[in-house]
Amino acid sequence: MGKSDKAAGHYSLGVALSIIATAMVLYQVAAPFHVYMSPNQHQLVHLTFALVLVFMDWIRRAKVRWTAVTLTSLYIVLLLFSAVYTYTHVYWLEYYAGNPDLPLITVVIGVLLVFLSLEATRQAFGSAIPMVVLLFMAYAYWGNSIPGLFHGPPVSLNRLFLRLGIGNIGLNGIFGPILGLSADIIFLFFIYSSLLQVTGGTRFFIQVGRFVGKKLAGGPALTAIVTSALLGMVTGSVSGNITLTGSFTIPLMKKHGYQPHQAGAIEAMASTGGQIMPPVMGLVAFLMAAITGIPYIQICLMAAIPAALYFLSGGLYAQFQALKSKTRILEEPKIDFREMFLFGPLFVLPLLLLVVLLTIGFSLNYIIVVTTAFLVALSLIRKETRPSLKQLIDGITKGALSGAAVAASCAALGIILGCISFTVFISKIPMIIMSISGGHLIAVLLLAAASAIILGMGASTSVAYLLVVLVSAPVLLRLGVTTAQAHLFVLYYAVLGFLTPPVAVGSLIASRLAGAPFLKTGMEATKVALGGFIIPFLFIFCPVLVLQPIHGDLALNVLKVAAAFVLVIVAQIVVCGQYFVTTGLGERCIFGVITLVLFVSLTLHNFSVIIGSIVGFILMSVLQWKKKRGD
Repeated sequence: MGKSDKAAGHYSLGVALSIIATAMVLYQVAAPFHVYMSPNQHQLVHLTFALVLVFMDWIRRAKVRWTAVTLTSLYIVLLLFSAVYTYTHVYWLEYYAGNPDLPLITVVIGVLLVFLSLEATRQAFGSAIPMVVLLFMAYAYWGNSIPGLFHGPPVSLNRLFLRLGIGNIGLNGIFGPILGLSADIIFLFFIYSSLLQVTGGTRFFIQVGRFVGKKLAGGPALTAIVTSALLGMVTGSVSGNITLTGSFTIPLMKKHGYQPHQAGAIEAMASTGGQIMPPVMGLVAFLMAAITGIPYIQICLMAAIPAALYFLSGGLYAQFQALKSKTRILEEPKIDFREMFLFGPLFVLPLLLLVVLLTIGFSLNYIIVVTTAFLVALSLIRKETRPSLKQLIDGITKGALSGAAVAASCAALGIILGCISFTVFISKIPMIIMSISGGHLIAVLLLAAASAIILGMGASTSVAYLLVVLVSAPVLLRLGVTTAQAHLFVLYYAVLGFLTPPVAVGSLIASRLAGAPFLKTGMEATKVALGGFIIPFLFIFCPVLVLQPIHGDLALNVLKVAAAFVLVIVAQIVVCGQYFVTTGLGERCIFGVITLVLFVSLTLHNFSVIIGSIVGFILMSVLQWKKKRGD
């Protein structure tokens, strides 16, 4: 095949992808207003569109094109066969859901849908999630052969695939609550975030970042933190956000004197932090509201102080490293206030509309559709913000492909939920962890944190959160931790999996952009995001940080919040070896002791020890300031 033929084929594939993506978006936009389709039919149409898009996108990325075309054609034929049968028999399947004696054809379709969902997930995110799913399936099938605590009920292969495929439709398995979240919420939000970038709303973030970081020694890094955090909050994609913002923030930081691995680490920390920053939290706030029943506004308020602590930690690292290396503020592009105010409404006004509609009580899928339509209409008012038809279609296609990949993963996660439900695995997790930990809450939290990082690494934020919540949150709930604390705890550590070696997808991408060693960048990113590793433990033992105060003791509650901020400050002083001036070994040790005592006192609710630690911090600050003045 000649170059012209390849180019023509690539163009034709791109056109086909755009047509299917646009058709899917139109369907998804119409779905909240359509009353003639059952929820299970809606999930089926959503999944069918999504898998077709993922398989076709694989052709574009495949090294051996003809193999990809052949396999994709086979996959799509099998998918359409399964979809048509399920759609036409959906009411019959709903009536007999859970019946173990359904016809063989339903078992065959269950096998096909499980395979196709896992294959699409593998193509989109790699082998990590499918391997976890297969482990759960293996346990579901062979669990009755395992003695002791891990013993499971007997199940035949037929019954297994019935439960995971269409034989349990609407209850769990592929067609369960997780795919429902994708069909109703997640996909629509990907379209919104993609169109926000197309219409220029992200240009507002760049100017805000420059404004915040202009006057401090760590200004270029603070610019990167603010820009990446604001954008990451909306996009819901750590890797996509690092690629988008890191292309200009990382060179800017290196130009101002940050070492390559430091620049990459700061960008990775900021883009990752966008996923835990209210009010959007990379879509997770809406998912958490849907799963827990906690109002969206309340989740945003509860996440506010932990997010402030996280970004304080990263900002302090940036400032301390700049002071330590004597980085100077160099001339950089001026703040374009006209651009800030021109593109600001594209971000602010739709977000305000979204919050208002949520407060009134409209359904979330309806709200996202209306907000997206408002965003597009707003962008058409001015010439500077008006996208071309091609830009709109490209944005729709990009958002649809991202949403389709997550939809495939949600189907795969539904398989895990199906396995958990009939093996009663959730009821065994607390016993397993209690056995390993000896019943100590700290040990349980450490195990939950480690599992969250492992299960969360490599997937998108929404998928990571859903995957971790299935396994870890029930354990914490059984140990007396509140729903809000448990979900925020596992969310933090699932998100931190993007930074933490050995996988550290966020650190990997940032290291490539920075031209720095991956492992070195990943280790540095854990230092930058130090607050993120401490904060979840703080709000478990100090629930006032998630707005669950000790009643009747206002002074202690306020003191604890102040102490948490002091704790993050002294922890970064210890890590960086820098405050107003470089800290000596003795000073660093004293700050380390203050950090440890503060953490312990916050968990023990000791009023006098907290005050003593804060006084110690103030005295050390005065000594440091005198040193600086002496210089």
